[in-house]
Parts: sequence; C-alpha cells; structure tokens
Amino acid sequence: MKRILLITGLLLFGVMGSLHAQCVEGFSRYNITVKNLPFEGKAYLRGTYLDTYQLIDSAVIKKGTAKFKSKHRLVPQGIYTIVSEDHRFRCPVDLISDGGTYTLIWPSDAQEGVTVLGNKDGESTAELHRFIQQMNTGHVFPPDLQVALETSPDSYLNHIKAILFFSQLKQTVDISFFSKWLRYYDLHRAYSLHVSPYLFRTIAEYLTDYDISLEEKWAVVDTVLSHCNCSTLDPLTAFIFTTIEDLRDPYFDPLLVHLYDDYGHDWIREDRARLVWRKMDRARKIIPGAKIPELVSHDIEGKAHSTKDISTRYTVLWFWDPDCDHCQVMTPQLHEIYQRMDSIADFEVFAVEVNEDYDRWKAFSDEHQLWDWINLSTSMGEANLDFIEYFDIMTTPVIFLIDNQTSAIIARQITLEELETFFKQHPKN
Repeated sequence: MKRILLITGLLLFGVMGSLHAQCVEGFSRYNITVKNLPFEGKAYLRGTYLDTYQLIDSAVIKKGTAKFKSKHRLVPQGIYTIVSEDHRFRCPVDLISDGGTYTLIWPSDAQEGVTVLGNKDGESTAELHRFIQQMNTGHVFPPDLQVALETSPDSYLNHIKAILFFSQLKQTVDISFFSKWLRYYDLHRAYSLHVSPYLFRTIAEYLTDYDISLEEKWAVVDTVLSHCNCSTLDPLTAFIFTTIEDLRDPYFDPLLVHLYDDYGHDWIREDRARLVWRKMDRARKIIPGAKIPELVSHDIEGKAHSTKDISTRYTVLWFWDPDCDHCQVMTPQLHEIYQRMDSIADFEVFAVEVNEDYDRWKAFSDEHQLWDWINLSTSMGEANLDFIEYFDIMTTPVIFLIDNQTSAIIARQITLEELETFFKQHPKN
C-alpha cells in the first residue's frame, strides 16, 4: 500500500511539476555589451510590462562601453531597450534567444541602425533590430514587418505578428480587430506581456472610449481573456479590471462584477482582496438587472411613501441635495421632463432629498414647484433602510430607472437626455 501511495505521489508531483514548468516558461538570462556609446554616465536596460515601461538594470559607462548581466534572476523574454539617462539614446535588444548574449556596437551615425556581432546571420539580425527600434519609437509600417519576418524567419517577431495590425491604428478598432489580432498574437506565452506597451494601451483606450457600448467592451474582454493561459490570464485580468476601476464610473460596474465573479480571484492582490470584495458586493446590488428593495421615505406632511405603492410602469429614483450645484441645475431640468413627458410615458419620479435640510429643501421645492411628483426628504423622517449605503450614494445627484413590473434596475446614472430618449422609445400603450 505504501508503495502504491509513493508511486501515485511521484506521478502527481511529476504532473504538477510539468504544469508549473508550462506556467513559468519564457524566461532568460542576459549578457549584453554595448560599445561606442555616444554619451557618459549611466545606461539603463528598460523592458515593458503590459502598457508600462519597467527599469530592469543599470550600468555605468566606461570608455563608451556598458555591460549588463543578469546574476541571480531570470527575466521574461521579450523586447528590451537600452536607453540613456535623458532617453535620447535607444538601442533595442531582443531577449528571445536561448543564450541571451549580445555584443552591440553603436555606430557614429545613429541612422545606420544597430550592428549585432557574434551571429552567423549578422545581416538578418541587424535588419531585425532595425525593425525593433522602429517599433519602440512607434514608427512601424507593414512593409517593415514583412522584411523583418522574411530576413529573420526564426525570430521572436514571428510569434508576435500582431504588430502588423497595431501599425494600422487608423482603422476601426472593434471586436473584429481584436479577433484578428489574437490569431497572430500568442497569449499562451508569458513573454507576450513583455512585448510593447502599444499593444495593451490599445486595449485600455478601447475600454475607456465612451463612444463604444458596454456590450462591445464586454465582448472584447471575454475574447481577449479566452486566449490566455495560466501565466497570462491573471495579469491581464488585473490590468483590465484596474484600467476600468480607475475611471470611478458606475457605468462600468456590470463589467467589473463580471470580471470578479467569472474569472476567479487569484489576480487580486492580497492587500486589496477585502476592499474589492466589499466594492463588488455593493455594486452587484445596483447594476442593471438587479432588483431593488422597497424604499420608504416621507413627504412634507410626514406621510410615508413606498416605491412598492407606485402604479406606473417605470419609476425614476432621484437622490438629490438642494445644496449641490449639479442638483440645483439638474433637478429643475428633470422636473421639466416630468411635466412634458407625463402624457407620453407611464412613469413617476420618486425624489428623495438626502441632506436632512428641511428649510433648503422646502425653499427650493417652492421656488421650482416640485410638489407634483413624489417629493420626499430625510428631514421628515427616517427611511426604512440605509439607502445611502445600499445605493452607493457618494455624490449627488444619483439616478436610477426602475421597471416596476419586476423591480429591476434598467439603468443607473444615465443622463437626462438618455432618460428622455428612453421614454420616447417606450411610450404609453
């Protein structure tokens, strides 16, 4: 029995070791000598990770020569650049080769490109490095890529042909663009995250572009992440989540919740795990499709009003503060839409003043004649739930559009123009 357990354990260890090896592939050591440098001081070995540059190593220049050598650690294979302190000098290095040993001689005329010695195919490698240099400075064209691939058929660039499409960013960037890109770009390799910041900046720019619907962004996110493996899925998920989260816009909450619920939690830093959990737990309750609980607040006479008692097809929840500059402008605008659209659409406004300022609330309501909708104030009595916490009211105004047949949220934080358009598209029967 012990022998069987031992054999089974060794087999499992071998399988786990194999999986682990697959997840850490694509790392290398480097040994780089750069000669004839046209400046003094220090030179830096700079790499990329997703959409940012990273400082990998530095070297003091002695008699025009700088030496970079990894001692105790491996670095991800990818495209690196040796730069001067003022970033005027750039010398590209491709660390995909197994040896990672380079001797680079920088010519007196920088326009001549970079010569790579110690390689049987010197001319091809020089052509390849000229192309990499162009890529790092953003000057890449399809013919350049074709030349680089033809002259260096075994090069790293043959694994990242997607650069061809990123050099044509004037074309429409949509899900078909990313689908085409993913046919040429191997996200199953760890070093794919260390290629060029332009690739991932394009993803970030696409996700933060407000002219693109959330459904289209959602589709692109799932398409990209479906091409990842264990070494790239977590970093890229974290990158996408952080890119969207930094916007601090509730419009993106459904996509954030999707990433959190459907892609595990290993990509979340341990020190942020509880914070992200609380944020997603709160957001999940108020994204489109979520059902709201009954809300009770009080009018000028102290009478309680409940969202459950509204008989119209739709309810506009309006949380506002008469001391808020935006509320002072938008509340009368919403009231004008309410009066104008009353005969067209079947909806009611459930407006709750959140600041417990009776005098300001009454004065503003009198001035703008807000008494014909359900006009309530926290100064007239305590609500039945902590709606500030539940509806995540950090600033005012906050708007929700509710379907009263299902108590489900249709939209949150939409503009008044979008609200009016919705009612025009959903008139009374």
